[in-house]
Amino acid sequence: MVLNFNLNQNLYMITTARTHLSLFTTEDTQDALDMFLEPDAFKYIKPMLNATVEQHLSFLQKKLEEIRTKKGYYWVVRLKDSNEFIGAINLTPIPTEPEKIQIGWLLKNAHHRKGFATECAEAVMDHAINTLKLTEIYGVYEPENIASEKLFHKLKFDFVETKTPPNDNQLNIYRYTV
Repeated sequence: MVLNFNLNQNLYMITTARTHLSLFTTEDTQDALDMFLEPDAFKYIKPMLNATVEQHLSFLQKKLEEIRTKKGYYWVVRLKDSNEFIGAINLTPIPTEPEKIQIGWLLKNAHHRKGFATECAEAVMDHAINTLKLTEIYGVYEPENIASEKLFHKLKFDFVETKTPPNDNQLNIYRYTV
């Protein structure tokens, strides 16, 4: 599969103390695939756990379409000082409830436990609230993902419910309300 999407992505650039976030483009494909193929990358995202490269490319194509139509945003995260790709963070519709927007992140293994998820999530939430004018942001994660649970608490999300969507794993749903 070939990803086909090209748009000036300088819109929605977000900067934090240590990183810059830019909307995903086809030029970021290899970096994203490298991250997706790391051991345990999808340990807590079971539907993606054994995905093929073709499925990952299809996922990235979907993210490009969401960006193009402004239905969702998928940022790549790079270090300011070196431009090294360290992960991705998104605001995208919840697949089973597309009227609701969720925040999510995935970092390369070498960048876990260094505060990058918190730093980037706070910046994306600020963007979502002050630029996109969202009044609610959801967090969806599998209960075994204790790190995400702690981060949602730190970001002041409130627990809403535990759900088991059809053909899926149990998910905890959190919500941040402005």
